[in-house]
Amino acid sequence: MYKIIEKREKKKKEEREMKRPWRSPIEIPEVLREHIEGKIVCEIGCAEGDLLPGFAGYAKKVYGIEGKRQCWPALKVVEEENENVEVLYRNISHDVAENDLPEADLYYFWINPSADELMLNKINKGKVVVRSHWDSTAYVGFSLDELFSKYDEEKEYLTFVSEEPFVFQGGPLGFRKVQGDRRKRIYENAGMKAEDPITLGILNKGK
Repeated sequence: MYKIIEKREKKKKEEREMKRPWRSPIEIPEVLREHIEGKIVCEIGCAEGDLLPGFAGYAKKVYGIEGKRQCWPALKVVEEENENVEVLYRNISHDVAENDLPEADLYYFWINPSADELMLNKINKGKVVVRSHWDSTAYVGFSLDELFSKYDEEKEYLTFVSEEPFVFQGGPLGFRKVQGDRRKRIYENAGMKAEDPITLGILNKGK
């Protein structure tokens, strides 16, 4: 369970920013160890590559895809330090739509809900897909097949613990403006605590 820093009192600037792991929980590779050992992993939207070394410690080959240029210097260092890591410097929403994804046994992504269907459409059936839930609490209790009914998954829920407290830039989750009834009821209490399960499923349907 993530710990959320409350911001009711005035905080220093550095306390208002999201602390590392600032993108995905750093525990993800360990949580997925049994699913990735000796296999090929592709992280779609790997940011500065926080998770890539962890994946590389277990997987045979690791691909990272990232289009933000400000992340590229850090990613080049990750590539240099991990011989089984290869980064594809592509824009997720445009280049991935026009190009095939690398062939992998497991795909991991935490991007945003609007990109989920694009990613799923690019992944061949029979692959393992791991989606970390966006904005921490946004889809607690909702599985991939509920979000995208045209896909059928065998699914299980994996949970993890992050010891490092953080807040999102711009305010704790409870203060964010959200759309839709699904998230509204969850966000009401999100400033106090937030469980962030990841959904792991075998994609049985796809393009």
